[in-house]
Amino acid sequence: MNPNGPTLPTGAKGATVPDAEKLVNEFLTQGIKDFDYEKLKPTINDADVRIVETEDPIILAQYIKSFFTILSRVPQSLDDPDAGSIDILASVYDGYIRDYSALQVPRVLLSIHKKNLISLVATKRTLAIVRNYQADPLQAVLAFKALNNLRADMQTLYTEVALFIAEHQLTINL
Repeated sequence: MNPNGPTLPTGAKGATVPDAEKLVNEFLTQGIKDFDYEKLKPTINDADVRIVETEDPIILAQYIKSFFTILSRVPQSLDDPDAGSIDILASVYDGYIRDYSALQVPRVLLSIHKKNLISLVATKRTLAIVRNYQADPLQAVLAFKALNNLRADMQTLYTEVALFIAEHQLTINL
């Protein structure tokens, strides 16, 4: 026991107590800096895709129809998810990824296909982080916010597909 209170190596009395607000802000700043939305996105190599060398309008239209059929099953919002619904959704995304990966992809649609597959996998990875909210609440909140980026990516992709359909004068019967 030290009846004179804490002393510093220089002999001075007293101790500096860290500012709690400063510590929290540093923690949050570091957590935000460490969260990289881009790290959720996988690399998809051409060899990972079943590419077909055709520009036949019927094959292109069939691919796009399959693209939209699969995506029509993907939920467009995640309002107030709970742990159980996230678990279910993550397993459902496994099915979307499996179905989408099984498509034969005309080379002219390879870029679109890869972007969509990246988005699907990134969403599944994001859901896994959100699901792990008890272990890392900050990462879970940041991951949940990243879902907005993924939605924006999908909207851009839909526009790209619409332009492709128009440029190739395709008729898609959904």
